[in-house]
Amino acid sequence: MRTATDSKMQGEYLPFAIMFDREGKPVVVDENREPLKPRDIDFPVKTQAIRSLETMTVMSYEGSHMYMLKIGGFIYLIPLPH
Repeated sequence: MRTATDSKMQGEYLPFAIMFDREGKPVVVDENREPLKPRDIDFPVKTQAIRSLETMTVMSYEGSHMYMLKIGGFIYLIPLPH
């Protein structure tokens, strides 16, 4: 994963990722795969405009070793090891 240097973005990816722990809970990690802590913020966020909004749906199935992710309008079926 590429990183940001001196607050300037480099490479094609942002310097964070969303991973899932062994229980299936999402964890946001930095470019070194270190978990980031959530923060409280005041709403509304002081900004000029919302640039984009992305949603993600994650579904796990009982009795199946499969996860389903819907991201950006695309569906991914992720097989897990038994």
